[in-house]
Amino acid sequence: MAVQVNKLFLDQVTNHASNLIHSAVLEIDGVEKDYYFLRTKIENGKITKYVHLDVDEGHITKARLVDNQRRNLMYNEMSVRKLDDGFMMVFTILIEVKGGVVE
Repeated sequence: MAVQVNKLFLDQVTNHASNLIHSAVLEIDGVEKDYYFLRTKIENGKITKYVHLDVDEGHITKARLVDNQRRNLMYNEMSVRKLDDGFMMVFTILIEVKGGVVE
């Protein structure tokens, strides 16, 4: 017998996960800086967080999503050159809730 997961449960878990994510920390030219989200979109178990970099320039090598105590929730290494024009960094998190039977 398959266990059905209610959409309400998925929505609540996704909203809770989104609320845990406080800010992004980007490393640009070896210096870490906190960035707050321009926008957050939550849809069908998918969280999308947008960070806009306007002024800062340089080589982005790391991006972290952190909670309000700056604990790492997600981490990614990269190699992106941010020039003097605007730049949008997009973080996408997919939440899946699977039912199961415990005997």
